[in-house]
Amino acid sequence: KKKPTTTFGSSIVQYSNLLFELKITGINQVWVSDTTYFKIGDKWYYITFIMDLYSRFIVGFYAAKNLFAEANLNTFNMALQTRQQAQFNHQLIHHSDRGSQYRSLLYTDALKAAQINISMGKIVYENIHMERFNQTIKGEYLKHRNINSYKDLIFHLHKDVRLYNFERPHLALNMKSPAEFESYICNLPLCQRTPFSVFAINSDKGQNLTNKINQNPNQLILPLF
Repeated sequence: KKKPTTTFGSSIVQYSNLLFELKITGINQVWVSDTTYFKIGDKWYYITFIMDLYSRFIVGFYAAKNLFAEANLNTFNMALQTRQQAQFNHQLIHHSDRGSQYRSLLYTDALKAAQINISMGKIVYENIHMERFNQTIKGEYLKHRNINSYKDLIFHLHKDVRLYNFERPHLALNMKSPAEFESYICNLPLCQRTPFSVFAINSDKGQNLTNKINQNPNQLILPLF
């Protein structure tokens, strides 16, 4: 059967990709987000995640019965609570695809109110870390759970995201879990951190912001959970 579509894009590029040539050196510099699907019986449910790209820590997630933008907003509000921070002084980039939920005024106004810069990719490969996480959380965690209802999905989603954040080692994080890695770099000087970059299409509009963030890395803030 045909799988559901989670992205309803637009031919009009409203926001540029700000990740071109950006060197990430700490958390709260780039958050990436995506929505994936999960089937229970004959019904599809939709799960939105926000990941801190440098540490791979999932700062926000929400499962919904539809693809309305409110689900994305709930995910974003959880991310703010996780980081215990309401504004980011334009030192944080939120990157996603060009789905209608991410382009909605409800969502973009929330990002702007938090002083977060908005970045959007044109192709799926410009958000590959979220795509890979979606495969991991569904294929290696949720798929093996006894999930028969929306309530079951919520329960196991909270449990498995916690397992991912606090127990799953990552090769890119020196075999540390995302939580361990964030604690590790807390007192690590900037010069000793490994810069991290991602695939992105050139965008002249995003170049000045890229230079600004490279020169002013934010301070680390430990997760709430």
